[in-house]
Amino acid sequence: MAQSHTRTGICPGCQHTITVPAELEIFSCLYCGRRLTPSELGMSADALSPVQWQSLRDMLAQELPKAVCHEPDTLKYMTKSGYPSRMEAYLQQYQPLFAHIPLLFPTPDPEKTASLAREVVAHIDRICGERTRGIKTKSALLDEAKFTLCLLCIPAMRTVNHPACEALSQAIAHAWSERYPRNSFRLTTREDILAGFQPRKLCYITTAVCNQAGKPDNCRELSAFRRFRDEYLAHQPGGMDWIDRYYDCAPGITQTIDLCCDPETVYPALWRNWLLPCYEALCAGDNARCQRLYTQMVLQLPETLLSGRKIS
Repeated sequence: MAQSHTRTGICPGCQHTITVPAELEIFSCLYCGRRLTPSELGMSADALSPVQWQSLRDMLAQELPKAVCHEPDTLKYMTKSGYPSRMEAYLQQYQPLFAHIPLLFPTPDPEKTASLAREVVAHIDRICGERTRGIKTKSALLDEAKFTLCLLCIPAMRTVNHPACEALSQAIAHAWSERYPRNSFRLTTREDILAGFQPRKLCYITTAVCNQAGKPDNCRELSAFRRFRDEYLAHQPGGMDWIDRYYDCAPGITQTIDLCCDPETVYPALWRNWLLPCYEALCAGDNARCQRLYTQMVLQLPETLLSGRKIS
């Protein structure tokens, strides 16, 4: 079967990159439904001269790191109530930038994609190094960049319906792991992160720690913590507010650990440093001490991750 020719460009209505059969004279944008003609599409990948291609490539190499390093507070929005609106705002700001990627690579080019990815990661490293005059170390700034790459930038880039964006996402993750082999992250999507906040997918800190240790859902430890929640904490002044707050932020913490950290190291450390003392307090009948320790853990975990300090 002969391969059909396509035309790639940017919809002037929604700024999404779309690809349509080249022979069509009238077509609709798959994102916003706007009726278009070929002349109404933005810059066509097929029409780029070598100078235009290099200019577009240089622009992306400079601007993609800014979409990472200029968004430092990603973890503060990793909550059930905060992440959806944060991702939507991020998409509105940077989707026009991501829409240029298919224009650069209308057909697969692994070598040039990998080269751009390495340059993006190198620029991120340089920006983080230039900002160490403040309180945070370069290591902490690189951790912030990693969180933004993993939880915002790459999931947003992957929403663009084109193989070039998927290829660049994978190449950036690979380039990062090559440069920082002990501080890599896992690829994910916006849909998977949002699903992690849904009732059927919720994974709270104690459950995640016990799962990692191979303990069943009805183990003594989880049963004790659930009794503490239902029979003690829920009846304390402000107890239900605290439970609601925990349910809002805890799934985001576990997703961050699973995607951006080393769960096999972090979860045993959480058990050793925080949950075991809580459990021992419950076994001794000291519910107040358990509440105090557990509250400290939940409040300190995001700040610990943001500061670049290792949980060990």
